[in-house]
Amino acid sequence: SGLADLMVETPEGLWVIDHKSDYVDEPGQAFGAYRTQLASYAAALAKEGNPVLGIAINWIRRGEVVLQRLESRR
Repeated sequence: SGLADLMVETPEGLWVIDHKSDYVDEPGQAFGAYRTQLASYAAALAKEGNPVLGIAINWIRRGEVVLQRLESRR
């Protein structure tokens, strides 16, 4: 089980964003550790008919966001 921290709705579709408080040196590289978690949230939303544009992590201790656009699922 899990819970996405934030879903942003745009006219084109949704972005799934999770907030992480880990101390990381390389946010882009650290993103990989959470990719499966975020992809599962995106897949559940897509299964319900919601277009998901991408996933992201807001690294709150760094004030940095790493985005990954997903392939079109329409």
